[in-house]
Amino acid sequence: MGKHNLHLEEIREGRGPGNVVMILIESENVTELFSAFGERGVRAETVSQKVVDEAQRYLQTGVPVG
Repeated sequence: MGKHNLHLEEIREGRGPGNVVMILIESENVTELFSAFGERGVRAETVSQKVVDEAQRYLQTGVPVG
């Protein structure tokens, strides 16, 4: 795999009651966005793990599009 740059942005003064996790993967010719939204009664860790798993599956396949 190529070089990875990670950037975390946390916004605490949001106007909504929930959370969202977004993973943006930029390659030479394509950009993919993975997201998951918090749900009432679902732990934030569960929501984030879901989107991380999806992004990892995408990276492991080596295909040019999602």
